[in-house]
Amino acid sequence: MSGSRVGTGSWNSHGTRRWTATERRPKAVNHSEIVSFLWGVADFIRDTFKRGKYQDVILPLTVLRRVDCVLEKTKPKVLAKQAELRGKKLENLDPQLRKVAGFAFYNTSRYDFEKLLADAPHLAANPRTRTRFARFE
Repeated sequence: MSGSRVGTGSWNSHGTRRWTATERRPKAVNHSEIVSFLWGVADFIRDTFKRGKYQDVILPLTVLRRVDCVLEKTKPKVLAKQAELRGKKLENLDPQLRKVAGFAFYNTSRYDFEKLLADAPHLAANPRTRTRFARFE
């Protein structure tokens, strides 16, 4: 989202972001740039997964990574707000967490891709990780 300013803006009833006059939408990426990026990632992970199975992993992980990048700046605020609201024992935190994130989605996981990569050897050896990837087969 480089080159764009993200503000609080407003949301419609469907949770879709409305851009204000002083904000700019994120830079559009053309189709060939997306395809090139995805094939680059596919080449990078090709030997990590069974031959012919990496395509089952590439798109979900690419989408998750993109969401992780988008939410990176708002995650500390979302986690703080979540802790604050849990202390009040509210049932539906979703609207408040969306507002803090500035998007129709947010991340309350203690993990992000940076933390996962920092612990890659442990993550790869974890049987739960293998079980979760096996579900995609």
